[in-house]
Amino acid sequence: MNYMKSRLKAFKCVLGSYKRIGVYDLARFRVLSRCACMGHNILEELGWKRVTLNHQKSRVDHLLKLSESPWIKPKPIFVEPYLNRKDILPLICQERQNFWNYRRPDVVFMDSYSELTDQLFVHRKGWQFLANYTDIDHSNTFSQYFESYGLLELNELKKLYSSFFSMLRKVYGNIPIIYLHFPTTLDKRTKFQDRGQTIVEIVDSIAHKFEKLYSMKIPDQIVNNSFKDCSKQTLKDFPYHFNKQVYSYFAEKIRSLGIRAK
Repeated sequence: MNYMKSRLKAFKCVLGSYKRIGVYDLARFRVLSRCACMGHNILEELGWKRVTLNHQKSRVDHLLKLSESPWIKPKPIFVEPYLNRKDILPLICQERQNFWNYRRPDVVFMDSYSELTDQLFVHRKGWQFLANYTDIDHSNTFSQYFESYGLLELNELKKLYSSFFSMLRKVYGNIPIIYLHFPTTLDKRTKFQDRGQTIVEIVDSIAHKFEKLYSMKIPDQIVNNSFKDCSKQTLKDFPYHFNKQVYSYFAEKIRSLGIRAK
């Protein structure tokens, strides 16, 4: 019975994916994105969300490898039983999709959250998926089937970003690439503060090599938690949901680029 429920959920995810691609294909202005919650809020403020095709948890190493080895794409039906957060199943489905095989977008829109926090899990048969560590029920059964490879090694990231942005240029041409850095201002863990700063430095160091690659950051003093007045401690402590000023700040910087529908 649980197997059938998992199959039904996975099937609904696939249908949802086709619907999103259809809306994207018919739009006059198309946005190809790889962003998490902050990016979603900014896209909504820009009025771009409806025409966006997103790959939320697809790290750049996964997107590059998937283009060469499509057999590594995840099998959501087998991942679903191990999810602590069932709401991320559609995001696992997104990881199956070929980032390099869409109609040409007018802009590529990214944030740094996936390289900052998403971890790689590889099935014993070789296929893989990405999620936050706490998204998963790390049971003995899960460990029998999956090996955890953790966060992306930062010493590999400069080469991976260079390959990724080069691939974007090769496949989609000289379109704008907007890269937003998730602020780690509210994260008390030194590990993630350091990761965030390293990602900023890496992207800034190669941005000049790619025309129309915009690396955007936000001043710490603007950043507050959107749940600071919430009664639930878990939400108050989550360091990556921000106040509206964060989204407005980024949206205004993006508007200043003058990117418009043709």
